[in-house]
Amino acid sequence: MPRELEFHASKLPGHTDANEETVLKPVNFVSLALRYRWWLVVGGACGLMLGYLGYLQSGPEYEATAQILVSRKNTVPLREEQRTLGDWGERSEHIALIMSPMIANQAVEIGQLQKLPTFQGSTDVVEDILTDLKVKRSSGQDQSYMNVLGLTYASRYPADARAVVSAMIKAYEKYLAETRSEKSNEAMVQAQKSHDEVLVKLRAKEQEYHTFRATAPLQWKAPVGGTSPDGQSTTNVHQDRVLAAEEQRKLNLLRQAEVQSRISALEAALARKEPRDVLEVLIRRYLQQDGSGFENQRQQDISIFENRLLPLILEEKRLLRDYGADHPDVKLNRQSMATALDFYRRQGIRLPEERVANGETTLEPQDFISLYVSSLKQEIAERQGRDRELDKIVQKESAEARGVAIFQAKDETLNSELSRLRDLWGQLANQINQVDIEKDGSGYTLRQIAPVKDELSIKKLLKFAGAGCLFGLALVGAICVLREVRDTRLNTLAELRHVLEQPLLGSITRFAALGQRRPDLARVHPALRYLHAPHSMEAENYRSLRSAINVVCDSSEQKIIQVSSPEPGDGKTTTVANLALAAAQSGKKVLLIDADLRRPMLHTLF
Repeated sequence: MPRELEFHASKLPGHTDANEETVLKPVNFVSLALRYRWWLVVGGACGLMLGYLGYLQSGPEYEATAQILVSRKNTVPLREEQRTLGDWGERSEHIALIMSPMIANQAVEIGQLQKLPTFQGSTDVVEDILTDLKVKRSSGQDQSYMNVLGLTYASRYPADARAVVSAMIKAYEKYLAETRSEKSNEAMVQAQKSHDEVLVKLRAKEQEYHTFRATAPLQWKAPVGGTSPDGQSTTNVHQDRVLAAEEQRKLNLLRQAEVQSRISALEAALARKEPRDVLEVLIRRYLQQDGSGFENQRQQDISIFENRLLPLILEEKRLLRDYGADHPDVKLNRQSMATALDFYRRQGIRLPEERVANGETTLEPQDFISLYVSSLKQEIAERQGRDRELDKIVQKESAEARGVAIFQAKDETLNSELSRLRDLWGQLANQINQVDIEKDGSGYTLRQIAPVKDELSIKKLLKFAGAGCLFGLALVGAICVLREVRDTRLNTLAELRHVLEQPLLGSITRFAALGQRRPDLARVHPALRYLHAPHSMEAENYRSLRSAINVVCDSSEQKIIQVSSPEPGDGKTTTVANLALAAAQSGKKVLLIDADLRRPMLHTLF
């Protein structure tokens, strides 16, 4: 059977110059493992036997296991943000605490573990316990109220393993109880201490505020510690007076502007000698505007003249025109006018001259307009005097207000400090109450939910057997790799490609010489696959090789091709015969020469 061949346009491997370095072939570990698979099987089996012997030498191992339930206490119906006592971390920290030297030390003291046969001759009992102890959470999460933890300890003595697990459970249960009590007492002491300190400061600040109130020139709107409807506890009287005076000055100024505009309008109308009816309508409109009721009491007193006397004068003129002087309504109207005039005389208001005709009081037809203008001028004079008095009040009260502002600022500061201390005192009082309520309802409780039991452990056997098997496989593998690295033979095409530095022309796949044969070529040897199976893969390989050789020969004008190999039986005759057939089929003249003078084979093929 011809071997798989590879053709290169260079010298054959195995012959290197003195100055050339030997190229190492690559190691394919997969093919190497397949090639030495039985070696590896034998090495693994031997390793298993060695591991088992080591396990028998060290002795069996027993594992003691137990399960505990660590649950969070929640007997107090408080929301999480209202709780004062913390739970000391997440639930996952239980495992770290149980595996800590602190709990192991307590377990040694509780169970007198140093006297057990397992720890005879041990220099550090705690370290030995933590080395073989395993704690695993089998149920629950970090945010769960309940967590189930499993404790496992391995030892050669089953009784010792059970004793270690029981002592660790008791030690952790004791730790939880002590920590819960210490946490509650510490929180209570700190809260009570802070409460007392704040209470002392609050009482001192209240006494300081009472002393200040006894001497401060302020007026309070609310009791001590209270709040007025507008949110202030004090008021600056002088500042309030300044604001009130400024408001009056503004109203007075507006009224002066209004009255002056009326005087100017009436005087302009008189200068133009407007008809009497026009002036009456204008005065009536002014009187209606003054009846809106927004003036102060003094203005109301003066406006009586405008609202009562002038309408009577206008009414008298209408009655005289319609009924005459002897009509009862005219007499009644004149009596009302006399009463109004008497009232204004007592008020010191200057009135136009009255004329007396036929023993009755009456006014000139145009006197009521002069009378109205006179009253407006009198009002302006009065409001100007009021402005001067208000200026004096503003100046005086402003000076007083600046002095009182200092006391008011201090009052606000004291009130703010009192409020802060009262709030802080209230919070600390609530905290004390919450600590007192939570001291029996916080922390964790431990309950053993499965008894401590022991059983023979196969983990140790698996460890020894696995270690022995790995050792045997590693040893045999190392030997195989060493043999492969030291072997300089080329066994695969990949190795050949790696070693040679020349371009690859082609390769022929392995095929059986005793394959199918054409009936018309019965005398031709079956190794000539190019004739018997021209459409096979082998024939296609020879055609590819022929094309590659043609390219090389055409570029270098070579016509002679020598085919050789380092060992007999490599397939030189089969290859050169099929290659010659492929070249002849392409139309070339081919001369095939068998140069093997010792064992020629070409004549047997054809």
